[in-house]
Amino acid sequence: MTSLCIQNKALCWSLHQAKRQVHAWDLVIEGAHSQLLYQNLHLQKTTNVLYNKENRKKNGRALLFDGNAQSLSLDEFYAKILAKNAARDTAAAMRVRNGEMRTARKDSLAALEKEWGRIRLDHENNVKTWETECQKWASDGVPKRQWPKKPVRQIKIKPKLSPTLESGEGIEEENIEEDGEEDD
Repeated sequence: MTSLCIQNKALCWSLHQAKRQVHAWDLVIEGAHSQLLYQNLHLQKTTNVLYNKENRKKNGRALLFDGNAQSLSLDEFYAKILAKNAARDTAAAMRVRNGEMRTARKDSLAALEKEWGRIRLDHENNVKTWETECQKWASDGVPKRQWPKKPVRQIKIKPKLSPTLESGEGIEEENIEEDGEEDD
């Protein structure tokens, strides 16, 4: 029995050592998890700060001081304010002008598409009449080389941007003849 008692004590001691090792590894894993949580919180915070820094609107008032102290009654400060206001007004005028150019372009493109639809329908009608003529000539026994030529489809009209709106239109169309040459 003594050998069983000795073996039992050895097994109990081994089990106690294993429990200590498992507990130590659990503490290591818990520490690693807490460190990952801390790193994740720090990463989220720095990501948020970077995003806000990159995407925030510029404050026009903060740009007046350039990090230096200034007297608000100086002529230089007043000139900076006037320059900022002028820049803001020109930017607003450019937005309005660009909007007018966009609407003029849309209107012109709509007119061109309408004209192109009319030209395409005219061409389809011309082709149909040509086909009926060809059938008539074929029934009369006229050789093919003496038949009329097939109608040529006009080249699609392409929009041409005008440099300014002062001429009255934002977009002008190019005049193209049936043989493909451009008129100036």
